[in-house]
Amino acid sequence: MKFREAVVSVATSLLLSGFLSARIDSYFWNVEITIPEFESFIFNILKGNSSEWGVEPFHAYFTRYLPKLFASQFELTPILTLLFTLYLSSHKKPDYNVDYVNYGVGTLTTLLWSSYLYMLVLSVNGHKEWRFMVYLVPIFCCIAASAFEWVLSKVGKFIRKLLLLSICLLFLGSLLFSFVFGLISSWNYTGGDAAQKLNLRLIDMYGPNANMIKPIVVHWDVGTCMNGASLFTQIGDNKASQDQWVSMDDQPVKYWIIYDKTEDTDALAQIVDDFDYWVQYDDEPLAQPSDGYEWILVDMLEGYDGINTQLVISLLKNPGQVFAQLFHSIESKNFTWIQNVLDNCIKKKVRGKIWERAKIQSL
Repeated sequence: MKFREAVVSVATSLLLSGFLSARIDSYFWNVEITIPEFESFIFNILKGNSSEWGVEPFHAYFTRYLPKLFASQFELTPILTLLFTLYLSSHKKPDYNVDYVNYGVGTLTTLLWSSYLYMLVLSVNGHKEWRFMVYLVPIFCCIAASAFEWVLSKVGKFIRKLLLLSICLLFLGSLLFSFVFGLISSWNYTGGDAAQKLNLRLIDMYGPNANMIKPIVVHWDVGTCMNGASLFTQIGDNKASQDQWVSMDDQPVKYWIIYDKTEDTDALAQIVDDFDYWVQYDDEPLAQPSDGYEWILVDMLEGYDGINTQLVISLLKNPGQVFAQLFHSIESKNFTWIQNVLDNCIKKKVRGKIWERAKIQSL
């Protein structure tokens, strides 16, 4: 492809995708015009605001996030990808052409170096997150598969069968690894759990067909918002209007709840008496209400606090008993034992608290 053709192709794709993004996102955000990708680039890169969420070294994507993405595969994918890279560097023209296109450049080769270039560009920005490079996972998996196929073509029959068996076992290990860490991660969103628990409390308090004559004001602190609480954990007829109440043809509202996310401590001290509830995460500062009122703890929620290594070791010391109990649970279709074991393997401590502002009762 000539340089001019490449420029035209890229420009056409850019304009088309920009137009579609502007039309679709503007509709769902209910604004006149917005291109989120462009606004994100200005906010995070040009203005450097992403650094407020932390910065990491230039090499972090290569030394931390890439291995972490494939941790469940015991780093086999990055290793095979590196092997593919080394193979290309020692062979100007590989002796197989399964991934070649008409221009004489391997499709996987092009994707490989494009991915490396993409990671280098991302590395310029100090703020780094694994989600920025998650798009590269399918590419690295395809390249690793190609490298593995090449390895199989260079070994004997016995070694080939051994490698194929190891890949099958690796798949099962990766599946188990992902399941365990998925379970652990489910305990890392205490803020969202607390928000949901308060929602259920309010629904139970006002009933499924509630008609509220004044709003309930709920404050989420920073930790709550960073650990699961979001627009998806809000209830109320006003959630689409950015917490500003909008009358709906003078009809009585069902759930009138305003969610406050003020971060400044001085500002919180001024408006704390407006709050009916405060969702607190991990003992973050709790602004005190004015005289005559106090915060009453109405609920607590547990979150992740480590692995119960003693229980894990005891299970590993008795594999026969564990497998027998596991087989019995599967055969009887009663998974209570499995659930209890998994829950007990995770240490927990109180992470989320729900406070209700109430008048101090005089004796």
